[in-house]
Amino acid sequence: MVLFISSCEVEHTYDTEIKVVDAQLSPVSGATVTTFVSVDAPHIVYRTGITSSEGIVNFSFVNEAVLKVEAVKEEASGQGLLVIEEDKKVLLTIEIY
Repeated sequence: MVLFISSCEVEHTYDTEIKVVDAQLSPVSGATVTTFVSVDAPHIVYRTGITSSEGIVNFSFVNEAVLKVEAVKEEASGQGLLVIEEDKKVLLTIEIY
């Protein structure tokens, strides 16, 4: 008799790509992008990053979530809502002005 034991646990991904653009829809490089929730408790969903020359920043999370996202560069800013989904790369574009 041969007995095989294997794990059925699957590794899920929760990835996002956030693009920051200006009023002319041109990519904004060097913008600071922050994700957060509006509650008075510590959470592991807080992320911050700087956009690339293409205006893009990527984040990975450990679970599904709904987050506020803020992008800021100098005096320009914008906000969006990010709905993170299991095993799907979620794309979000934020216009700053």
